[in-house]
Amino acid sequence: MYDFLTQNSLYVVLIIAVICWTGIFLYLLRLDRKLSALEHRGKEIRQ
Repeated sequence: MYDFLTQNSLYVVLIIAVICWTGIFLYLLRLDRKLSALEHRGKEIRQ
């Protein structure tokens, strides 16, 4: 396992970057859905 990490460090960095970007994307998606629900609820209260 250690040999793989030392010989293929570029792939390890790439995998970590993909995991980070996926986490950011999922967080923003969840935040957008919550914001849309709040906007919808705000429109209902005004009417």
